[in-house]
Order: sequence, then structure tokens, then C-alpha cells
Amino acid sequence: MGDNFFEPKEFTVSAGATVTFNLPANGEGGYGLSVTTTQWDGTVTSGPVSNIVLDTQDPVGEFIGDKITVDNAYGANSGIMRFGGTAGDSLGNGNVANVALSVNGGPYQDVTWNGDGSWNAALYVGPNPYGQNVEVSLRVTDKAGRGTTGRW
Repeated sequence: MGDNFFEPKEFTVSAGATVTFNLPANGEGGYGLSVTTTQWDGTVTSGPVSNIVLDTQDPVGEFIGDKITVDNAYGANSGIMRFGGTAGDSLGNGNVANVALSVNGGPYQDVTWNGDGSWNAALYVGPNPYGQNVEVSLRVTDKAGRGTTGRW
């Protein structure tokens, strides 16, 4: 296929054959795949076939602030705490598929993804969380299925 994959290449492929493309590992982003066919009678047809997105980097995420205080409480004695943070992906915020939190080893719960690189949630952490250590895990997944998990 040559040294530079980004330049258009021409292949002759018989019916039922398979063509494999090796995209560069450092060339993250979108690629368009189009095909031109020539029939036995010389008729030429061309057009787009598919779009390919190459995503080689894990998404990132973090909490805003490093300590949750009574000011983060949703309501007095509710046991519900507010959390917030950031998340992103090397291909942009639109490539973030899901942001979720787990409290004290419980199941992951989806948070509100704001689409601008920020997220927020209000989750139950226990009947009286004040002065307690609460383990919170953050999981960010991108549209390629790549994920990052962090624990605080």
C-alpha cells in the first residue's frame, strides 16, 4: 500500500476478495472510505462506502475538588451528595459515550453528562455520610468502547 496511507490508493480486487487497511496508530480521527468500480462494459461507478474513526487513546475524567464537604449535601440528613467533574476524549467531547459513578463499591450509576466536558450527579452515599470516608469510582467510556476508571 505504499509508505503514506493518507494518499489515495488504487486496488484491483476480484469479486469475493477481502481488502485490509492498516491505519496509522498515531493518526486519530475520521477517515472516509469510498469505492470506484468498473464494470465489464466500462461503466464506472463511485461513491462513499463508510466512515472509519480511529481512536487510540483512552478517555479521561476527574472530580472537581479533592474533598467532599457538607456543602455538597443535597439536603439536610438526606444522605445524598452532589458530585461534579470533568471528562473528555482526544477526539472531542462528542466522543464521550458514558460517565458513571460507583459509591462504596456499589453498582455504577450514570451521571448527567453536560456535553461541554463537565458532568454532575447527586447520589445516595449513606444515611449519615458526614465525617465518613466514602469511596467513589469514576468510569468514563468513549464511543470506541475504550474506558478509564479512577478511584477517590
